Amino acid sequence: MHGPVGSGKTTLLASWAAAVESPVLWCEPEGGRLPFAEIETFAAERPGVLVIDGGERVEGDELIRLGSLIDRAPQLRLAVATRAARTAREIASVSDAAVDVIAPSDLLVTADELRDAGLLGTAEARAELLRDTEGLMIAVRARLDDAVRGASGVRDRLRRTLRGELDEQPGRYELAVRLAILPRVDRSILAAWEIHEGIIDDLDGAGLAEWDGDWLRMHPFIRGALAEDAEEQLSGAERRTLLAAATRSSLIRRDPLQALRTAFDLDDLELATEVVFANMVDLLEARDECYEIFTGVRASRLRGYPGLTVMLVLLSNMAPDTRPRALQLLAAESLFQRLQPSRGRHRERVVYRAFEAAALRLTPFSGRALPLIRQAVDDFTTLSDEDMDALGRMGPMLQVHLGIGAFYLRDLELARRCFDLADALHAEAGRADRVDPLSMRAGLAALSGELSLARRLLAEADAAEWPPGWRGSSPADFFNLCGAVLALEDGDPHAAGKSLDAAGPLVDMVEHWTIYALVRARRDRLAGEVEAGLVRVQRLREQRFRTTFA
Repeated sequence: MHGPVGSGKTTLLASWAAAVESPVLWCEPEGGRLPFAEIETFAAERPGVLVIDGGERVEGDELIRLGSLIDRAPQLRLAVATRAARTAREIASVSDAAVDVIAPSDLLVTADELRDAGLLGTAEARAELLRDTEGLMIAVRARLDDAVRGASGVRDRLRRTLRGELDEQPGRYELAVRLAILPRVDRSILAAWEIHEGIIDDLDGAGLAEWDGDWLRMHPFIRGALAEDAEEQLSGAERRTLLAAATRSSLIRRDPLQALRTAFDLDDLELATEVVFANMVDLLEARDECYEIFTGVRASRLRGYPGLTVMLVLLSNMAPDTRPRALQLLAAESLFQRLQPSRGRHRERVVYRAFEAAALRLTPFSGRALPLIRQAVDDFTTLSDEDMDALGRMGPMLQVHLGIGAFYLRDLELARRCFDLADALHAEAGRADRVDPLSMRAGLAALSGELSLARRLLAEADAAEWPPGWRGSSPADFFNLCGAVLALEDGDPHAAGKSLDAAGPLVDMVEHWTIYALVRARRDRLAGEVEAGLVRVQRLREQRFRTTFA
């Protein structure tokens, strides 16, 4: 039976041993050794059950001796509780006996077990408890004690147990306390903290954490018990240093949400800005979780950090119920930037002005946007290579949106310049995001009559690797538009219709719907569906009007 500390192995093993009819010998290793004189006497006398608790502490030569005994005494049954997954493999390698494994997942408390025991009144309450505890027996017991008695001593007892076990090796307790300040760590974080990688096998084998090949993770309840010690033993400065090092060495690349959460917990808004710039698209794709993290910070605290404000505006704009907040944030930051134009880093101010210019095109003040877009494009040329690297995917993404703004305000050369630059930046970085500006280049070429260039760019975009989900969402709009225009030039209304349909209902399209409506009308005329096309266009205009003024 394999499971981490607190999974109920000993309790379950004792209940089972009490219920069997055969004689039972219960033993636990001391110093890695088993009481073989007693075990061999027991095995020779009668058929029975040998129970070993704490199997992870049995040394290798003792397991070899145990396997030999099992093979010599087939009437002996063996039940082992262990925190280490390796124990079952090691026993199987030294004995011919069949081995059945009760895995950690088998030890988790289930909703049915809680219901059958009459614990908690509703299915929702049981589901919430299991979600918070992940079904670990000791965590479930603590929560039930809290619910029934209003207090629980389980966590304090666990803290004492953990400290006693970890203190068996000098320095191991202090290392575990440091690891507990984060939900999970990887090798890069261990290196940044100057912790030897041997701690991975040590804690995993002791059932105090689980290593999945990439991350070392403690169960939240176990981590919580150690985190209380971390609060007492780590100074604020040491904790900040450790968390900042973990964020920059690993989390910013491998776990952006945790990196952002950590930066905000530290109240380090410069670090939070680094995280946002490096992971803008990933964080937007995790909108709900990311927005929840931002709600833990007062919006006024973000003033002077334009990159964070831009991120919060984008997140707010992605949901109808928070869209009004996006306008409020944008207005407040615009005023702040004009009152304190030198606040923040230069690259952050460039990002904000670019975002503001691109957003202005979508407002009733779009007539004033083109000069701001031109200035924003020029401002990008003042950024160093280091600045562009720090912006990550966000820099080219803003270039695309500036290009879209220039396109709709009829500065096609500026639009082409923006799309070309964004494409080059993504290509140089080896990003799959490149399909976005590449598709914009193809669509612009098709609409400008540069058909051979459009065909080449469209084929290149089609053959490229697309980020997950992009083929069926807005980044593919100009890709599909280009396909429709080229199909019309080839006199193929059926192929044009397929490209238009791939973009989805026009009424749901945030941008480009007017151009799509025009291309759809051309397609309907070429297909001889003029009357149906007129009805479709009229219905579309009515739907868009209702959507705009609802």
